[in-house]
Amino acid sequence: MDQGLRNRSSRKYDIILWGATGFTGSRTAHYMAKNAPKSLKWALGGRSEGKLNQVKSQVLELDPSWESNLGIVTADSSNLNSLEQLVGQTKVVISTVGPYAQYGSLLVEACARNGTDYCDITGESFWVKKMIDQFHELAIANNALIVNFCGFDSVPSDMGTFMMVDYIQNKYQKPTKSVKMTITKISGGISGGTIHSAINGGAERGAIKDVSDPYFLNPAEFRGPEKSYIPSVYYDLDFQSWQGLFIMSPVNEKVVRRSNGVTANSYGKNFVYRETQTFSLIVAYLVTYSLILFGISISLAPTRWLLKKIVPVQGEGPSDEQIKKGHFTAEFIAEVESDEKTQVRGQVHGSSDPGYSETCKYVAEAAITMALNRSGCRSQGGVLTPASALGHAYLERLRAIPGAVFKVIE
Repeated sequence: MDQGLRNRSSRKYDIILWGATGFTGSRTAHYMAKNAPKSLKWALGGRSEGKLNQVKSQVLELDPSWESNLGIVTADSSNLNSLEQLVGQTKVVISTVGPYAQYGSLLVEACARNGTDYCDITGESFWVKKMIDQFHELAIANNALIVNFCGFDSVPSDMGTFMMVDYIQNKYQKPTKSVKMTITKISGGISGGTIHSAINGGAERGAIKDVSDPYFLNPAEFRGPEKSYIPSVYYDLDFQSWQGLFIMSPVNEKVVRRSNGVTANSYGKNFVYRETQTFSLIVAYLVTYSLILFGISISLAPTRWLLKKIVPVQGEGPSDEQIKKGHFTAEFIAEVESDEKTQVRGQVHGSSDPGYSETCKYVAEAAITMALNRSGCRSQGGVLTPASALGHAYLERLRAIPGAVFKVIE
C-alpha cells in the first residue's frame, strides 16, 4: 500500500462533513444518519461549535446509535494551517460550502497537501479549472482524490454516461460514438447560494475567455471533435420531442468530456456528448432564449450588482414541502461506434428535489465510497470527476439509494 494511503488508514474519522450547519450540509448529515453504514466514524465540521452541536442533536434524534461514532470538529476556513489540522484527522472531507470560488480553495489545497480525499457539490467549472491547474499534480503525488461535481451538478450526467459507455464496452467490445441526454421531467426549488454562484460565475466568464471551449476542463493532450455552439431549439427524432437548453448543460457537458479525457479517451477518441431538456415547442423557445439572455446579463457588472440585491440571500433554500415534492428523470441514448447504427437507451431518476435532496444523497455516497471502498475506486489521485475517480464502486452505491434509478434499457 502507498505511504499516503497507509497514513490515511490510521486517522480518527472516515468522513468530516464540512459546512454541516448550512442548508445543504445539515440535510446531508440527516441523510447520512439514516443511510450510512453503522461502522462509519464521522464528524460534523464548521466554524461554530454551538451550531454544530445543534445539528448533532438532530442527527441523534434520528438515530441515537450514532452517539459513539459521531464527532464535532471546528476550523478557521480562512486559515490553511487550521484546515490542514482538520483534514489530517480524516480520510475524506465533504464540502457543502459555496460559492466555492469564494470559500473553497484553501480546503482543496489542504486536502491535496495532506493526502485527504475530498468531494463537493460545486457547479463552478471556472473554479474547478483553477483547482486542476494548481493542485492536480500535487493530488496525484499525495494520492488524494479531489472529486468535484458530486451533486445534481453533475452526477446524473457524468455517472449516467459512464453507465452507458460501460454497458457498450462490455456488450459490444467497442467504443461509444456518442451519448445524448435529455431531462424529461424535473421539479425542485433553488437556494440563494446556487443563484449567487451563478451570478459570481458571470464575472469569471468575462475574465476567462476559454470557458466557451467544450474541452475547457480536459487535459490538453486528450480533446475531441466537438466545437463551441450556441444553444438552439430543435425536434429530436430519437427522443421524439422538442429540445431546448437545459440550464446546467454548459457545465455538465464539460464534466462528461473531462471524464473521457482524463482517462485517456477511454470512452472513445471521437466520443461526443450533448444534453438538453424536453419541452413543448413554445416553452422550449421561451426557456432557451431567456437563459441565453440571463447568461449575457450576468457578464455585466451592473446587472450582477442588481441581481444580488433582489435574489434570495445565501443560506436560504426551498421548504421541506417543496423538497419532498421534487423529482427528476433523465433519458439517455448512446450510439455504438460501428458501421451499423446501434443505439442503447438508459434512464436516471431521482425521487426528491434534485438540488437539495438528491444532491445530498450523491455527495454522501461519493464520500462513503472513498472512505469504505478506496481500493475499488477507479483512480488513486488527482482533481477528477465522479466517473473518472470513483467508477463502478460509486455506481453501485448510487443504484442502492432508495428511490434512485440508474439503469440501461437495451
